[in-house]
Amino acid sequence: MGIARRLRRRASAALKVAGAFDETVAEEGSPKGHSQLPLLQEAAKDVESVETAARMLIGRFLGEDERIAGLKARLRQEIIQELLDIVNAFVDPGTYQKIRKQLLKSEPS
Repeated sequence: MGIARRLRRRASAALKVAGAFDETVAEEGSPKGHSQLPLLQEAAKDVESVETAARMLIGRFLGEDERIAGLKARLRQEIIQELLDIVNAFVDPGTYQKIRKQLLKSEPS
């Protein structure tokens, strides 16, 4: 959460500098001196760093989704096995096999 806030602040600051430069160019035409150039370069670097950090965060979350999917699959298998163990004590073998087949058939791929 802190990373997202920091990135948002840096992006906001970079956009303010770029907006101020755009306003200056609109009001005065092309800048005569290079006094705004360092600020503009800093703003561009800030925007690039925000984009890089966002790409890294997106990649990390995608990786977590894959791990979560594997965890969900293992949990589902364990729950089904426990359920079958309980059901086995209360139903005849033919009914147990029907229930088992149905549960295994409905397993997501």
